[in-house]
Amino acid sequence: MDAQIIVIGGGHAGCEAALAAARSGASTLLITLRQSGIGELSCNPAMGGLAKGHLIRELDALGGEIGRMTDRTTLFRHTLNRSRGPAVRGTRAQVDRPLYRTLMQGVVTAQDNLEVIEGRVCGFLTESGRCVGVELADGQRVLSDAVILTTGTFLGAICHRGEEETPGGRHGETEVDDGSISAQLRRLGLRLQRLKTGTCPRLHRDSIDYSQLAPQYSESDTPPFSDAGDLGPGQEINCWGVRTNSDLHDVVRDNLHRAPMYAGTIEAEGPRYCPSFEDKIARFGQRDSHQLWLEPEGLESPQMYLGGLSTSLPQSVQEEMLKRLPGFEQAKVLVWGYAVAYDAVDPIQLDRHLMVRELPGLYLAGQINGTSGYEEAAAQGFWAALNAWRSITDQPEFILARDQAYMGVLIDDLTTRGCREPYRMLTSRAEYRLELRESNAWLRLLDPAKQLGLVSEQRLQARAERAERLNQAKTRLQSHREKGVSAWERLLRPQDDADAILDELGIGLTGSDRGELIASGRYAGYIARERRRLAAQRDLDKVRIPKHFDYAGRPSLSNEAIERLQAVRPETLGQAARISGVTPAAVQVIALGLRS
Repeated sequence: MDAQIIVIGGGHAGCEAALAAARSGASTLLITLRQSGIGELSCNPAMGGLAKGHLIRELDALGGEIGRMTDRTTLFRHTLNRSRGPAVRGTRAQVDRPLYRTLMQGVVTAQDNLEVIEGRVCGFLTESGRCVGVELADGQRVLSDAVILTTGTFLGAICHRGEEETPGGRHGETEVDDGSISAQLRRLGLRLQRLKTGTCPRLHRDSIDYSQLAPQYSESDTPPFSDAGDLGPGQEINCWGVRTNSDLHDVVRDNLHRAPMYAGTIEAEGPRYCPSFEDKIARFGQRDSHQLWLEPEGLESPQMYLGGLSTSLPQSVQEEMLKRLPGFEQAKVLVWGYAVAYDAVDPIQLDRHLMVRELPGLYLAGQINGTSGYEEAAAQGFWAALNAWRSITDQPEFILARDQAYMGVLIDDLTTRGCREPYRMLTSRAEYRLELRESNAWLRLLDPAKQLGLVSEQRLQARAERAERLNQAKTRLQSHREKGVSAWERLLRPQDDADAILDELGIGLTGSDRGELIASGRYAGYIARERRRLAAQRDLDKVRIPKHFDYAGRPSLSNEAIERLQAVRPETLGQAARISGVTPAAVQVIALGLRS
């Protein structure tokens, strides 16, 4: 049962890691606590959103699975920020939660080179300072060339609801690490931290008065995430909006002392950008109401997810909250909201391949690295698996820079800046966001996709033909001139009708390709200016720093800079410049040291 690559955990990071490794040619073993939990959507059954949609499209462009699975199970889709520019729009899809799990399990179990077993890993096997396998709770030892740890929220996990505390990484799943993995990570010298995530109550769809809710309809013109052509059940379900009120807020205020975070029973950092409802009331007391969304969990599932009402208040308090929400006075609750506190590793202790520097051969991916979403986890699993395989087969590393992909931004942020609270991808984190659009992920990652070989030749050829059509259309626009002005220059003017200009010349691009041509034109000047402004930073990223560079021996560096540099061990001068506490003057000192 030995394998070249072992993946621990069957969540989104684990699935992408196992599939990428196996499809690359590695004999792969996926070890999970429960095979029936592979591909589970622990919280909201929704994929994508602002910046997160970018990650899904990038994974699909490179050969990941999450985009295709999302399209095959989509019940509702819409475009966020539709009224704003293409760079900050985001596709969001509500998926059929049970179907997603079933289909992902089918893909994983049918994959060549991939074996799945149930078991609990209790430790890592080491030899000559390298991870060479794992030991299971039953005493079995499994050898490998690399191990990818994707424990999600199950590392030292405790579920909290009011005064109740139970072991578990999510509802109904009490199997968690017994502390042995956390202990071994600490013995390696890794700094662990406690993080928290939460979920909303799940309600029976037949117990809600929809007449008091505002319907939100699926948008048929929102394109799918994948170009594989695998579309879902073909049936759409509405989502519904409702706003909270002061009566509900009063219930929360009167019971804040019973919320675990406020009672002091949870000592963990929660997500800033997705706070619990009690956090919203405590932090934004001036708000009269908050928007909530009622979202379906599946065609056959009776459960509805009340997005925006994440809470760990006691069951009795949640019941009083719902009674004061219009349309939910008689709501039947199938699963009460709860919070999960779990162990995570500060990711600045990883190199940019997501490998633990203190134990080569061991890679970490997903929420164990402090992130908070399915999409971020999937990207890390994919990234770790490719680099693990390339390392053990002496192939060049797989790295995407910050100006190539949101995946590059994600990995660089984690390994350079770390995180003290659950990390969430945002468009504002990407300094090159004008050119890192959702709509062009397939185009900007066409060459890396060809090099990886995980996308079929048919799909790559179709993308190459699309790219050529875009190039021909641009050339035609540039060559057609009227009164000394090219059609391309006219296209760049926001006051001109771009579609009319294209129609005049008979340019037959449609849908997302037409939108991409217009966006590339109208952003061209801004992108050139952005590139010039960031040119120095990009050049710094080309300067490599030796692994054992002596920072302490540079008297011009401050103690703070030395401490941060030694903790992160940046691989390039650009990465060093992005470390908090490292000044431009310190970067100059390092640069001089590299020349000497």
